[in-house]
Amino acid sequence: MEIPEGKIHIVKLKSERGKNTYYYARINKRVAGESRVVWSFSLGTAEDILKRYTNKILDRIQFRPFSFGIPAAFLSVAEQTEFLTIVDTATPKRMLDGALTTAQYLMAMMVGRAMGPLSKAATGRRLSDTFLDFIWKPTHHLNTQNFGNHMDKLTVEVVDRITEEFGKKLVSLGIAPSYVLWDTTNYSTNIENYGEKELPQPGNAKDKRFDKNIIGTGLALSDDEIPLYHKVYPGNENDSKLFKRSIDDIVGRIKKLWKRSDNKIILVMDRGNNSEINVQSALRTCHVIGGVDFESVRDLLDVPIEEFKPLYQTRGKGWMKAYRTTKSLWNYEEDFTVIVTHNPATERKQTKSWERAKERILGMLPTLKEKFEKSGGKGRRMTVKGLTTRLAELIYKQYRGVFEWNIDGKGRKFEWKLLEDKERTMVKKFGKNVIFTDLTKWETERIVRTYHSKSKVEKAFRWLHDKLLIPIPPVYHSDDERIRVHIFLCIMALTFLRLIARQLRGVSVSDERLLGELKDLKAAFVKDVPTGAVELKVMEMKAIQASVFSQLDLGKYLRVI
Repeated sequence: MEIPEGKIHIVKLKSERGKNTYYYARINKRVAGESRVVWSFSLGTAEDILKRYTNKILDRIQFRPFSFGIPAAFLSVAEQTEFLTIVDTATPKRMLDGALTTAQYLMAMMVGRAMGPLSKAATGRRLSDTFLDFIWKPTHHLNTQNFGNHMDKLTVEVVDRITEEFGKKLVSLGIAPSYVLWDTTNYSTNIENYGEKELPQPGNAKDKRFDKNIIGTGLALSDDEIPLYHKVYPGNENDSKLFKRSIDDIVGRIKKLWKRSDNKIILVMDRGNNSEINVQSALRTCHVIGGVDFESVRDLLDVPIEEFKPLYQTRGKGWMKAYRTTKSLWNYEEDFTVIVTHNPATERKQTKSWERAKERILGMLPTLKEKFEKSGGKGRRMTVKGLTTRLAELIYKQYRGVFEWNIDGKGRKFEWKLLEDKERTMVKKFGKNVIFTDLTKWETERIVRTYHSKSKVEKAFRWLHDKLLIPIPPVYHSDDERIRVHIFLCIMALTFLRLIARQLRGVSVSDERLLGELKDLKAAFVKDVPTGAVELKVMEMKAIQASVFSQLDLGKYLRVI
């Protein structure tokens, strides 16, 4: 057989009726700008491959592959943290012989979510394809009703007890945050409310689905990206209001577990939490590093770039620069250290984005005016609501302050103009951020790096949004309490993954790659039917999978099945 040059990869395809899965070796190449299959060779079914590999007679062998990597790694973390014991201590015991405990149901849901955006019914079906099915041997149907019954045991008080005991185990494992990062996000849902529920509410969706009800989540993360605390809140509640009612709870719980010499944690937060009462409240128990809107320090916009001092090189090999001063803010009794940072690469990027947006907006506004003001001809005239919707879609939120418009519905007039003075002010802000802190003795670089590490929370939110990682959406529940439990389990699954990554020594790999390698790590039962002898084998492992398998000692689970 003549095989063309190129990288060979293996794909699996279902038969037309979906009863069998076949494997193919293939080579793809770019043809006319598109990736196309230029060579394909059928390897047959998994049994066919096994027959060729072992040189055994197929009718003497039963072969059953199953998912191993994610459930085994998660079970390893559960044992280290005593998660199953903690949950079962906090919840009522099982009542039926052979039934899984509440902790095992929760673990199954966490594993299922790490494998994809599965419903509870799909999670139950998927469990039978993992090694947990052999370990736990469930005798009852893992259906939506049973999952829901166990979720209902996790009241707010029970989740608080689980979180506190789990936090104690993190302390015992040597996790001691240097500082805590706080931020919020939201998730659009298909849940209709009609005033009956607290959590799903209309609001500004981060995923731009403004036609959907949303649910908010606040997350406190350690500097090494371990979730420490979270809060689920109504989608229409703003960040500042949430922070006001959550700050004492955040600080109290974290300080209870992680004590500092000065009895103050360092809290890193974004400017959306700013208000006089919030900042002063936080400073009673915390050191704060946060962002400031330029409206509060307008004079700093006019500081020449020449007065900014270089701090460090960014990933793009440019220089992060900073201007440092002191300011009185929010009527606080002491002045804050205030730092304006400037990143030239960010300035260039924002300038190009604005130039493209400006050209697009200015090109489209006359067309909207014509459509709204037309008095006759074919087609329906644009309504006031339709024009308002088009303007919201056309002019992104960050640029709306630069434009002014007036819609006269009765007179069918639409007037608009570009506010050049506000445009100049906006352009001055490109590439700049303003940071404040009460840590006046810290070096400028340390303050700036610590503040910019809030990107770690943004990364965690990307994980909780991405359907290929550990997604909160879609939410298959409409009950407020079950929504809270669902989000708790997703964040706990993220915590497990971060603890797995923390244990890997000498393995430099992104969280995305780590989860992908765990998903692909499989094992198989190979049984000789006449003798009944069973061999349990891990299927071929890549280098990263082998490191994870070894360092987490996952082989111990294969020895006990």
